[in-house]
Amino acid sequence: MLLGNAVYKRYYKPEQVIPIYEHASKFRVGGYYDADFNLGIVYNESNQPAKAKDALLRAFAVKPEQVECRYLLAQVYAKLNQPDSVECWLKKGRDKGCKCCRLLPGGHRLW
Repeated sequence: MLLGNAVYKRYYKPEQVIPIYEHASKFRVGGYYDADFNLGIVYNESNQPAKAKDALLRAFAVKPEQVECRYLLAQVYAKLNQPDSVECWLKKGRDKGCKCCRLLPGGHRLW
């Protein structure tokens, strides 16, 4: 993880850090929030929103309380031209959220 962070901050080469984060993500039982979140950031910044969405949803499943992850998911859904999902991820609170995305695959709750 730290190697991926250092390489990305120094050289800004997504092709070098994606394998590092993917490797880190695979080897923690129950998910690895930091690896998946950083992977989502790199995919988003390298214009790969579909892969960013997958990585960020895995990160969200591990730590749903992280506001940064929800905000980044809204950005990714905007790139994917899915305005309803953008609005959903930006809403706060379980009762104020939209019904369409309160449940994620695997039965994880959005809010």
